[in-house]
Amino acid sequence: MTSILKIPELGAAEAARRAREVLDAGGVVAFPTETVYGLAVRGDDPAALERLYRLKGRDRDKPLARYVDSAAAVGEIETAVSLRAEKLMRAFWPGPLTLVLDDGSARRGYRCSSHPVASLMAAGTGRVILGSSANLSGEPPIEDAAELPERLGPELELILDEGRNLAGLASTVVDLPRAGGFRVLRPGEIGIDLLRAELRSLLVIVCSGNTCRSPLAAALLARALAERDLGDAEACELEIRSAGLSALPGLPASPHSRTIASGRGLDLERHASRLLDPRTLERADRIYTMTAAHREAILAERPDLEDRVLPIAGPGHDIVDPYGGDLAVYEACARELDLAVKAVLEQL
Repeated sequence: MTSILKIPELGAAEAARRAREVLDAGGVVAFPTETVYGLAVRGDDPAALERLYRLKGRDRDKPLARYVDSAAAVGEIETAVSLRAEKLMRAFWPGPLTLVLDDGSARRGYRCSSHPVASLMAAGTGRVILGSSANLSGEPPIEDAAELPERLGPELELILDEGRNLAGLASTVVDLPRAGGFRVLRPGEIGIDLLRAELRSLLVIVCSGNTCRSPLAAALLARALAERDLGDAEACELEIRSAGLSALPGLPASPHSRTIASGRGLDLERHASRLLDPRTLERADRIYTMTAAHREAILAERPDLEDRVLPIAGPGHDIVDPYGGDLAVYEACARELDLAVKAVLEQL
């Protein structure tokens, strides 16, 4: 038999506690989000998962979303979170956005609702709570709790009634493929223009004089981004700059860097060095440094940027300045940059 509890009478904390009890017992819970009603079960309970799929008439190969209470919770689950995901979570979470992430081995969906009951259900319990919108597959989502028993039947153990109609427009579902770009799998409250705007990024690659390493790295990264096969995903707008911590503005790229670039089909002939300035630091979504010393110098002035300033070759690895070396030294540096650029692509 279905229990119906009124959230305004119970309060969000007690409603969430009751929901967790039902989930722990293998039940299916219907609850409000900021958009429409959702369904939830324990993700580590195979019988409950089977009930939810059967209840919705949903294909078993279509994954359910995991409810989380914060972006930090996703970071504890995923081995790596891309810049695209970080930007969308920062802009729209908690809120009406479901993200589908791909780590190369599996695709997982995440929903971080701003409704207090949904947030409290998922917060700090160690439970894996999976679900989707409260409707039969292919039918419109439900915004009025009074419709839940009739449309979904008696298999709901608990309905948490918000006491008013919800917004009625489901969350926007965005797929972030590992190769890059984004797909809108389900239009919702967040429009595609807002998504495009938020996914614009500025990447800055930093060395000392901005004549040897950073111009070449920027050119290599720009080409690698252009050559990615995104399939049917829409590309994100990425601006790539290079700069130097001690650069004299207006100098050309070093002769050996230009030679290396030319041999790889790249053009550094119009490069003019620039000094890393405060405005660029403020705007950059990622700042990649050639050495740990470069990173430390930036963070000495801007410790608040610690999460945005990264060594391009990874922690503990410096790309040594080839300045003054022969062409072979520059070629060795370029090979290191090739590897570094591949790693950067994985982060975007």
